[in-house]
Amino acid sequence: MKKISDIISQTKKSNAWIKNLVGLLGPIFMLVLVLPIAYTEAATVEVFGSKLKVDSFEKTGGGSVRIGIFGSERIVAENEIASYVLERYVENNSAPSISLLDIQEIIKKALAVEDVESAASGLLLILSHPKSELSSLEFFLDEIGADPQAGNMFKKVVSSEHINNLVLNGEQVAPVLYRIALQDPQWVKKEGLRSFYKFLDQNKKYFEEQFIKTLLNPQSSEGQKILTIMESLFGEDDKLQRKLTQLFENVQALRNALNNGDLTKVFSILPFSDPNKRSNTLESGVLSEIVFKEIEKLHGSIAYADILLILSRIYRDKQTPRTREILLDSISHINSRNYAVLENPDVRNMLEVFAAGDEEFKKAYILALEKCIYGLVDENQMGVTDKLFDGLLAIRPDPDARNDKIRILHTKKFLRSGQEKAALEKLSSVQTDLSWSDKVWFALYRFTYKTPIWIYVTLVICMGMLAIFTRYLYYQREEKKHRHWREMGWVNGWESTEGRGFVLQELRSNIDPVIQEYYKCLDILGFKPGATVREVKSAYRKKMKEVHPDLNVGEEEESAKEVIHIRKSYERLLEMEKDGISVQFRRV
Repeated sequence: MKKISDIISQTKKSNAWIKNLVGLLGPIFMLVLVLPIAYTEAATVEVFGSKLKVDSFEKTGGGSVRIGIFGSERIVAENEIASYVLERYVENNSAPSISLLDIQEIIKKALAVEDVESAASGLLLILSHPKSELSSLEFFLDEIGADPQAGNMFKKVVSSEHINNLVLNGEQVAPVLYRIALQDPQWVKKEGLRSFYKFLDQNKKYFEEQFIKTLLNPQSSEGQKILTIMESLFGEDDKLQRKLTQLFENVQALRNALNNGDLTKVFSILPFSDPNKRSNTLESGVLSEIVFKEIEKLHGSIAYADILLILSRIYRDKQTPRTREILLDSISHINSRNYAVLENPDVRNMLEVFAAGDEEFKKAYILALEKCIYGLVDENQMGVTDKLFDGLLAIRPDPDARNDKIRILHTKKFLRSGQEKAALEKLSSVQTDLSWSDKVWFALYRFTYKTPIWIYVTLVICMGMLAIFTRYLYYQREEKKHRHWREMGWVNGWESTEGRGFVLQELRSNIDPVIQEYYKCLDILGFKPGATVREVKSAYRKKMKEVHPDLNVGEEEESAKEVIHIRKSYERLLEMEKDGISVQFRRV
């Protein structure tokens, strides 16, 4: 047989069309080899309708299969395929490769055919899934609980040895156990769930937390049910049982006492009613939370002072950020409407003790005092504000600008109410200089608040009479002057078109020559006394152009606006009489 290379060589030399055929068949041959590899899917196995990835899958006959998964192979019975694959997924922590919905469907179908082991492995996949939250798991359990048959099978799942062999963290089992127990407490009591005892401490902790959450929710009715479940699960722990039973009873009694406003009963129930005795952490924590949750509803039934005392005792016992924040917030709500809380000696002593050793409590106490003082000053309750101010001075040094601000406020209020002696005492104790606004206020006060009303009336009458008399003298003077002008034969000035009045300035001497020259000028211009200013100016400019054609009239007009004494006008008129220069006017 000839070699393929010889054939190709001969073909090259003799047949060109064979060369083209080989060039075409080469790429096709490569595609035939590569495509099957490229498009071969990873092996999968169907588990209750969901395809899960495996390395290999081969039927060996006789009801068995060979499965390779996560690097290992094993022959298993066909009816064990689902549980085996799910177990390997759990062992290799491969839950992320399956969706939560797929896992839930697998569990439902496994329960339907009573495949407990597969359902248990599916449950563990849910518990280990990174996207699985307790809320989604509880929803799924509730959905199963709606089906009695599926619910019964699920109980077998969570109590099976299979799940015990695979679970490494009891905290994952506790939520499942909790939901099942709530659905059927008698089943818990009957079965005992012995298989869960190796996770007893972790389950105990979870149930205790759920129990406390239930107690803190007044709308929940599951407290007694959980207590019954815990008796079944942890009945051997008498100490825990007694503690939780007592806690359950105390919570109910505390709620009733708070709702009824029975402060004595409240303090008798609270475990920290004795300041010298430390309380149980769990009990004090739960009862404190009850008080915090009920605090908003207590204002109508319990005095605010008593609320503060309760909160302060809680804070003394449990100095946590939460108790501190709630107490500080309650102190910040003290104002002039509930100022009586500061008259309670127990509350005042408590606030002073806290303020002495804590700067934040000191600021809150000072702010509460100031709010009360400002509000009560506005309401004119000065006696109460004096007492509060004394308390303020006890925790804040006297030489303080804010203290002086309150003293000045008191001074104003005392002055307005006629208590001048008290006002002077307050004002004399002000340490800093008064601001200009306060000085103005006190000056106005002396003039207004201290002046009798009859003095105001007399002052107004006198000012009115003075104004009338001054106006009378002015008119008398003007009338005398105008009368003199009329006697001299000239008019009382002229009125311009702009409404401005012009009069000739009166000379103390030589008035007759001026008037003569005035008439003479008017005659030259062709006017008689009484001509308007515009007419005189127009004639003046016309005459000036006739006499002095080269004169800049604009400049002359500007100079005419200046105030020129009549004496200078008289001299100018004498000098320019032949040229017909008119009299200059002065605006009055």
